[in-house]
Amino acid sequence: HGAKIAQLHPGAKVQFINLTFSPQLNGKTATCDRWDHTSGMVRVRLPTGELKAVKPENLLVIQASESRTNPQRLIPGPAGAGGSWASRRLVLGVLGAGAFVFYALVYARYHAEQAARQAADEERR
Repeated sequence: HGAKIAQLHPGAKVQFINLTFSPQLNGKTATCDRWDHTSGMVRVRLPTGELKAVKPENLLVIQASESRTNPQRLIPGPAGAGGSWASRRLVLGVLGAGAFVFYALVYARYHAEQAARQAADEERR
């Protein structure tokens, strides 16, 4: 079910298939609303606005949601002017500083452990 459920994201257009409880809905379309963990069913919204709980195996994805097909930019502005977030100096500076601090702390811990080992060795002598 994992791969199937990943396709059944909110906003995805689906078609009902192989329904036995409500066969009149077979071939009809709906929009995924949410995954219900407790029941193991997908909540779908009919064009009438009515919500139905359906097993994942009874749904066929016919169109991904718009947010999946048209990715949105995280930083506003025209695409050519500093378009990607990675080109922002501030972001890269913060990431670089974070990496420097991380490795400085790792080295300080290593150095402290070495000093503690040396002190323990000297006490044993």
